[in-house]
Amino acid sequence: MENERIAKRYAKSIFDLSKEKNLLDIIHKDFSHIKTLVEESKELRLLIQSPIINSYKKLEMLKKAFSNHFHALTITFMDIVFKRHRESILPYVAVEFVKLYQKENNITEVLLISAAPLSEDFVLQVKNKTENKLKSQVVFKYKIQPDIIGGFILRFDGKEYDGSIASKLRKLKRQFQDITFIDQI
Repeated sequence: MENERIAKRYAKSIFDLSKEKNLLDIIHKDFSHIKTLVEESKELRLLIQSPIINSYKKLEMLKKAFSNHFHALTITFMDIVFKRHRESILPYVAVEFVKLYQKENNITEVLLISAAPLSEDFVLQVKNKTENKLKSQVVFKYKIQPDIIGGFILRFDGKEYDGSIASKLRKLKRQFQDITFIDQI
């Protein structure tokens, strides 16, 4: 997608600048916050993507909302993006910036899916084993998905480790379908 390609360039620019000015951790918090807000707020997504609302009006609304919470560099960056009428890429820039930060700091985001809430001890055990295996710091995101019946699924870096009961039942079902009882009689 064109927006994602452009967003990578913008993210790389703000990443390099914040690193140069020793503001990387602060700017990362800002972009993490933007990423979370966009993911959780349909209204914010609609505002940013709206072709009806003028870019300058959108910028003023966001400045009022965020100027007390975000670093001046983040606000200036948003100013440039909006004045160039590229506000639709802001969510993508936030995602790409977080990816760059995680790569720079050897952090892997892992999605842990389970059928029911897991105990803190078990999650800590899985986290420690995952960190040892990946040789990286792990940040877990959790998702409850009852249809996996039991066990858990780990997703990271485009990979999936499926230890769910549902997947084991599907595998067992395929094995039974492959067996032809008639030939054995």
